[in-house]
Amino acid sequence: NIRVQFMDCGERSEYVEDQENLIARGINGGAIEAKARLILSVNQAQEKTIKNVNVSFELPIGIKMDQTIFTYPVFKNDTPLIVPISFRALNNVFPLSRNLSINGTYQVTGTAASRVTSEQCELPIGLFAIPTASPKQIKEAQYKVTLTLSGGKDQQAPTLPVLFKEAFEKNPQYQEILNTNPNLAAFRYNNGFEFGILLGKTGGKYRVQSSKFEGIWFGLSTLYQLISKYQITCEEAPPITELHQ
Repeated sequence: NIRVQFMDCGERSEYVEDQENLIARGINGGAIEAKARLILSVNQAQEKTIKNVNVSFELPIGIKMDQTIFTYPVFKNDTPLIVPISFRALNNVFPLSRNLSINGTYQVTGTAASRVTSEQCELPIGLFAIPTASPKQIKEAQYKVTLTLSGGKDQQAPTLPVLFKEAFEKNPQYQEILNTNPNLAAFRYNNGFEFGILLGKTGGKYRVQSSKFEGIWFGLSTLYQLISKYQITCEEAPPITELHQ
């Protein structure tokens, strides 16, 4: 079994070497990083020793690891193997997805055939975008998409600080920014561009907007995941004509 357990995500206080200036940095200049643990375990019913274990990570665009392939010649089933890992954000791209794929191959002692296992999970939101207290581009947003919760104005829509609480609860400075306005959340991508999410005054409507066409899609998919337990409709055509220009 393969599992990734995220410990925290935020701005690192220690210095991170970056001669090529590719690492994204937070509001205090520290590198944006998520610390995690790779956990490998064997089904207790499996009594034989596992060998030739190879684990590889497929990273979404905008994320890097110091090491993406891990190899273990022999692995016994008595104790899970726990490996500290970290993910760093890059500063020069628009994110497309938070999806992380982990693939593993291994052999059971006494057999020649390799077996395959895989796992997928979502990287923390804070690796890709952070709240900003003074957005510069949101008011001039040209591209917009509105999602409506089933029930319209009578729907008790979660406020934005509630939606993003888990994502930034370990970063008080970011949580404080979100708490200043429960109906507007502005985020800055690691490449400097921004997107905003507005909650309608009558409730039930969330609007994702950005001055950049590329800027709305990550915000839209992230918002959709956060409100996916509700029935959601999109009452307007997404601005996809730019894809053909």
